[in-house]
Amino acid sequence: MKKKLPLLLLSIFIIPIFALFGCDEISSYPVLVYSSSTIYGSVTGNGTYDEGSTVTLTATVKQGSSFIAWVYQNSTQLEDGNVYKIANTTNSSEQVEKSTLTFTMSASTQGSYTAVFSDNKMMYVKLSSMRVTSTPDVDGEEDNLEKDPIMAANISVLQGSSSTNLSTAYQIENAEIKDNVNIIPENVTEILRLSTTQDRHIRANAQFVYNQKTISITFRADIGYQDNTDWIDGNNYRYKIQYADGNYKVIFEFQVDTDQSYYLVLNYSNLTA
Repeated sequence: MKKKLPLLLLSIFIIPIFALFGCDEISSYPVLVYSSSTIYGSVTGNGTYDEGSTVTLTATVKQGSSFIAWVYQNSTQLEDGNVYKIANTTNSSEQVEKSTLTFTMSASTQGSYTAVFSDNKMMYVKLSSMRVTSTPDVDGEEDNLEKDPIMAANISVLQGSSSTNLSTAYQIENAEIKDNVNIIPENVTEILRLSTTQDRHIRANAQFVYNQKTISITFRADIGYQDNTDWIDGNNYRYKIQYADGNYKVIFEFQVDTDQSYYLVLNYSNLTA
């Protein structure tokens, strides 16, 4: 009995220590891979991966199409960099026919990835420009240094699958606004995936300073695939959506004086290579 007691005591102390420190489990995460159109391209790489392992996803073009971009969680266009490595193979026409996306598995890289291929029913769009104008039916202009500003503005554009699930696409602060001059966003990676069955939501939080008067408005719009709408009333504004040739205009009309209206125009364009 005396010889068994030390072994019993040893097991009481040692086993819990192994349980706490010696049996760490490696976390694993799911990766879901989709093609924007199985008619135009296929994908591989779906599965569950251990944390720290290397994930490789491939997108292969089918005849008559080309690869456009990798999109994460239907909202962010991925770029080649520190987190993600993108290697593309092009054909004689410089079109991407195969793309490989590589990254290290972690909690922040789990989720869904979509390979976007060119097709005539493109549903992925990105904010390409915006402007404030008195003439919304006239195309926007490049900046003209001789043109005087009409107002100053802070504008933040948010977008997402619903009014409660939004991310910031672009914002400007203390910007001098010239009538009908395009503002070209830089480094925009936020994407909208439009739908034929469920509208997506755009919100623009705006503050305009016009003739020493500050005007604050929250613009809201719902947008669907290839929408063309009549004017829809909002709170101190109205809006409409125009679609043509892969480009969407979201036009918000607002008043700065009783006899003066301006329009905030957001231009969204189909993703292109």
